[in-house]
Amino acid sequence: MHDVTAATAKLGREIGANIRDKVLNTAKHPEISFRSTLIAGDATAATVTGDLTIAGSTRPVQLRLTAHPDADRVTGAASIVQTNHGIKPYSAMFGTLKVKDVVEIEVDVRLPAGR
Repeated sequence: MHDVTAATAKLGREIGANIRDKVLNTAKHPEISFRSTLIAGDATAATVTGDLTIAGSTRPVQLRLTAHPDADRVTGAASIVQTNHGIKPYSAMFGTLKVKDVVEIEVDVRLPAGR
């Protein structure tokens, strides 16, 4: 009998390593950065426009943010096209496992107490 949990965990580690090493090339580009250029909205919801750098390639992106004051955090998301950043979308098992070119990046930021 095979241990499905162990096999799943091993596959997850292998996929993570492949994404870091082959897709994002973190040895050459260890950081992902975002620099805002425009903020529009209010204290509860905003759109932040800026430049996102992934794998050494910088492209404009809009980040949709929602404030959660009761939880001292801000959450948000942005859609990016991997190939616009020179990234070949991840594929494994002879193409049976694929990541779409358009991916959603999610953020969840805890705010400092007493901000």
